[in-house]
Amino acid sequence: MSEDNLLPDVTETDIFSDYEKNPSDYIRCLYWLYVALSKRENYYEINSPTAFGDPEYTRYVGMVTGILMVTGWEEILTEDQIIIKNKRRKILVVDRIKRSDSFYKEKAEINELLRDLR
Repeated sequence: MSEDNLLPDVTETDIFSDYEKNPSDYIRCLYWLYVALSKRENYYEINSPTAFGDPEYTRYVGMVTGILMVTGWEEILTEDQIIIKNKRRKILVVDRIKRSDSFYKEKAEINELLRDLR
């Protein structure tokens, strides 16, 4: 695992300083979304190769999904970024972690297994 290939802790972001200055509901949601999102994105890098299907990983996926549902925000995943939008306005842009080839190989194998189960 390379520490260089992880999203920074929330305390190292502008979100944290904004949260300390003004813990409004909006900033609180953004703060917890980033915490869950960074844990979800960093999970594979820290726990590879057993990340997929792990209950802890699934919990982070659920936390991100729940916050997005409650706020009405939308998550857009591009090759390089994770973009959180509120209607048309971008409210959070996070650079994605560069994934190793093993990440995609494992994901394809799991998808194949799931397809075979249907």
